[in-house]
Amino acid sequence: MVKGWSFIVVITLIIGCGKGKSEQATMATAEAALSFKNIPNALAFNSAVDSVMATWSEYQAMDESFAVLRRASNPEDAILALDDLIEKERAVANAAYPEAFDQIQVKSRQRVIRTFLLKIRNNLEDRRPIDSVMIQLADAHNALRNQFNIIMIDTLDIKKLLSEE
Repeated sequence: MVKGWSFIVVITLIIGCGKGKSEQATMATAEAALSFKNIPNALAFNSAVDSVMATWSEYQAMDESFAVLRRASNPEDAILALDDLIEKERAVANAAYPEAFDQIQVKSRQRVIRTFLLKIRNNLEDRRPIDSVMIQLADAHNALRNQFNIIMIDTLDIKKLLSEE
């Protein structure tokens, strides 16, 4: 009876250890190379936004960090790029916004970007896939860039509409 139980325990251990090795091998190959080919490209700014962005150095630095993140080829590079991008995003949040962009619409979209940056960082640390979250981050970044374009195109003056003159 004891031999039977020991045989079952040994077989269970062998099978259990074999599954762990195959899962680790799959994770190692999955994290060996990152590919951001399916990530949407950044939207272009219109000329009015370009002129305002030329004076906003914090945002330009954050935008450059997005490009660095897209070039990351392995998880370690991506983590370094994300740490830099998170710092640059904090700098943008703490800096003075240009007058045209000092609006809740811009700040809320930036907060969404921060959320996805932290989510990607967490997924990389936990060795989980980041493909879908990277697409969400790119969409959030494009939404922010699109909001800049909309603000500069919009000629409606809300303050005049709401004033009681």
